[in-house]
Amino acid sequence: MSNGITQLRRSFRELGINIRKESQRGWYAFSCLGLHYRLYLRPSETFLSLSLSWLRDIPEGRKAEALDALNAVNGDLRFAKVVMVPERSAFWALWERSTADGLPEAKELQRMILSLHSCHALSEKLLAPLEEPVQEERP
Repeated sequence: MSNGITQLRRSFRELGINIRKESQRGWYAFSCLGLHYRLYLRPSETFLSLSLSWLRDIPEGRKAEALDALNAVNGDLRFAKVVMVPERSAFWALWERSTADGLPEAKELQRMILSLHSCHALSEKLLAPLEEPVQEERP
């Protein structure tokens, strides 16, 4: 596991990003372009999961739309799936990918982060409250 996280930290450093170990076992965190991300490495190194905490702020009625948007770029990122999971009464998206072929290199991480930021820009539209239908006033 330490070799995996060392490789991951090296790739992040190449992008100028410092990855921090959190107190919770297996969790690491980093910030990029004003957004905060958390990584979880399972002991088996089977999956690398990326939680997108900003998704928890999307109104309930728009979560499905957000997932559709994230899955639209998912093919390019080659992650297994994007799912919403409850955690401490909030919602997080986990991007899981197989690490059987090793953890992502700097160029792949850069593409992933840029894609996630384009998702975030799209999510800002989704953060707006659902508009109520305009009621016509009757005299």
